Amino acid sequence: MMFSSSSFSGGPGSQSVSTQSYIENGKRVTKTTKTTVDAQGRKKTEVEETTDDGRGNRTQNTYMLNGNGQPTQAISSGGQTK
Repeated sequence: MMFSSSSFSGGPGSQSVSTQSYIENGKRVTKTTKTTVDAQGRKKTEVEETTDDGRGNRTQNTYMLNGNGQPTQAISSGGQTK
């Protein structure tokens, strides 16, 4: 089962936010994708994934996507919280 929501405002200086939550290998994964377009029309996409094992252990990874939707730059990785 997957839940998702999204919002978007168009034009230069716009931002789109999409959030999906799903179960993968018995763990809840929440993936938030933020895409912004600056005044010059350049697009930047940042993805944040949080995994929760249901026992209070959470890991979070944040990375950038290139124009082809492939990860290019890790912003933070493996941050575990309780």
